Amino acid sequence: TTYYVLTTNSSSFRLTNVPNLPVSFGATYLVAVQSDILVNGIATTTAYGNVCSVSTPTVSSVSISANQCGQTLAGITDRIFINSVPNAVNYTYRVRKVGTPTNYTLTTTATSFRLTSFAGLSLTFDSQYAVAVAATIVIDGVTFEGSFGPECTISTPAYPTVGLQESQCSNGDPENPGAYQVTSASELIYCEFVSGATYQFILQKLVDGTPQGTPITLDRLGNFFNLNMIHGLEPGTEYLVSVKLFYYGEGPQGKDCVIKTPNATTATRVAAKEFTATAYPNPFENNFLIDLTTSSQAPVSLKVYDMLGRLMTTYESKANDLSTLAIGDQYPSGVYNVVLTQGDEVRTLRVVKR
Repeated sequence: TTYYVLTTNSSSFRLTNVPNLPVSFGATYLVAVQSDILVNGIATTTAYGNVCSVSTPTVSSVSISANQCGQTLAGITDRIFINSVPNAVNYTYRVRKVGTPTNYTLTTTATSFRLTSFAGLSLTFDSQYAVAVAATIVIDGVTFEGSFGPECTISTPAYPTVGLQESQCSNGDPENPGAYQVTSASELIYCEFVSGATYQFILQKLVDGTPQGTPITLDRLGNFFNLNMIHGLEPGTEYLVSVKLFYYGEGPQGKDCVIKTPNATTATRVAAKEFTATAYPNPFENNFLIDLTTSSQAPVSLKVYDMLGRLMTTYESKANDLSTLAIGDQYPSGVYNVVLTQGDEVRTLRVVKR
């Protein structure tokens, strides 16, 4: 019952040229035409002709690349691709973790995205995510919002595990493998590298091949350590060593390796410098401070990670300056790991924001 009128001297028109007409995809319009003619100097307006039905096409569908939909990503940070749509100016990606009701959206001009780009999304390994895409199209200056296409399920890979490199995992004897003999307390012992991960090395004393006592842990930003970084190791003793990754959550322990510390006569342990740290208040509501005690004048590096392994804050300064650094104002509620490094000394604190 609502009519829209376009007057022109052209014998063709576009629906988008009609003033105020709400043009959309997948709609039907009724069109009639009349003419203003001049015969022998007399102006005449004809009656409207027969009504004609004209339909617009549906919005071109957007879908996840066929070789990724229903598949498992090779890496948790891999890109996910879609088919491009003519005249699209941007795409809105909608993602939710399967089994949860909350959707997270991201609007961008790119025809690909990463699950890591969605703020607030709980991204974990060995999980399924439902993904849908909608396109925004502009034709002749008119914007059309497409609807979301069908959801596609994409899985993240299993949590990666690492162990010590093969050359330091045992003595190399394939028939009767034994412990790797560490040559000195300063020898660097490596595990496999995973980009973006932090590492926890776990050592447990072996007595006649049986683990004894409480495991000793060492948290590192790098994929290596030496015996000088660990307090309480006994000389000439075998230790079972495994590695745990902190990377989009806390991973399982990797393969076990056995090392043997140098004998007391050859061990060269550097006297440990005093290096202690405390976060307060903890839990905190607005921000927290670090109380650091150290006998070294070397600069101190501070990094804060959330429980998904994302870096929240990085800071490097003199030890005395840390006491005035308020941290955490912009953090959402949750649990965070604070890693303090000074030379070979590393301390990890866990803080909670209410």
